[in-house]
Amino acid sequence: MQIAKIEEMLEKEADTIYRDFKSKCKTYGELKKKINACLKQEKWSGSSAGKIVLEKVAKKYEEDVLRIEMPPLKGSVD
Repeated sequence: MQIAKIEEMLEKEADTIYRDFKSKCKTYGELKKKINACLKQEKWSGSSAGKIVLEKVAKKYEEDVLRIEMPPLKGSVD
């Protein structure tokens, strides 16, 4: 039960951070750079909780980008 509660707290924190980062960045490229820079900083500082949260933020970014990418139409010629 405790693990589920901790996981939920980490997920909420990651969502909050992702929305904050996204509101401050104009493009997804900027957002990716910001996430990677913060993740690198957390790895250097040795904060495992911060690293876990930022990995969840990075996953949310990847899901967001995949959602907006559109696959090419069948039969289309480039």
